[in-house]
Amino acid sequence: MIDDEKLNELYNKSFATNVQLSEEYSVLAVAGVLLGQAMRLYKTALNTNDFDEMVKLISDSSKDVRPYDEFSLAEDSTKH
Repeated sequence: MIDDEKLNELYNKSFATNVQLSEEYSVLAVAGVLLGQAMRLYKTALNTNDFDEMVKLISDSSKDVRPYDEFSLAEDSTKH
């Protein structure tokens, strides 16, 4: 298991990369690619039941997700 310090380090590295990517690509495109990759990682690492529970947990907690204050969608971005 990863400790809190390493998890925070990973989060910060990933965040920096995502900010950089969102300067070159649409924020929605970056988010879509990240979500797709995350789902594949979960599908690879978890058994079917655990994967289904993870997806349900993600869906059930969607109301608790807060946007980043630093991001604003480009005017030409398409919302889906």
